[in-house]
Amino acid sequence: VRGDLWTKSALASAALLETNPGLNPTNDQVRERLVNALSSAPYQADVWLTLARLANQFKWTRYDIAALLKMVYYTGSNDVDLVAARTKLALRLNATTVDAELQDLVKRDVNLILRRWPELRPALVEAYRSANPEGKALAEGVVARNDPAFLSALRRQ
Repeated sequence: VRGDLWTKSALASAALLETNPGLNPTNDQVRERLVNALSSAPYQADVWLTLARLANQFKWTRYDIAALLKMVYYTGSNDVDLVAARTKLALRLNATTVDAELQDLVKRDVNLILRRWPELRPALVEAYRSANPEGKALAEGVVARNDPAFLSALRRQ
């Protein structure tokens, strides 16, 4: 029960931080709530993803964003609701290009989007648009092998 309460509190605080740019991102309260939620309920993939997104967005240096993102994959590998957001973050991270394990996890998501979750293709296009050059190349490689027709549509976007 404590983990669920910390999770709700952490996600609500994080949503306020993300939607109100005037709030101070250095405020430790949001980070503390996220960490408390993960301490009590480390299986919460959405909390891992929120911490990774905020750490990336606000440049919180005390966190290894790639490691946080891996925890999202480990705890919520089949959670379709997280696929779009974690793929978008992964394709933007420079760490993805040097971490073979993270590359494999991203490739798996892109494959699943192409083969089983076509409703997430617009999210893949959005992730591709915001990706760094290496992330774009990673996505293009997977798409080229699985759906060459979609590759040309992806590049046009």
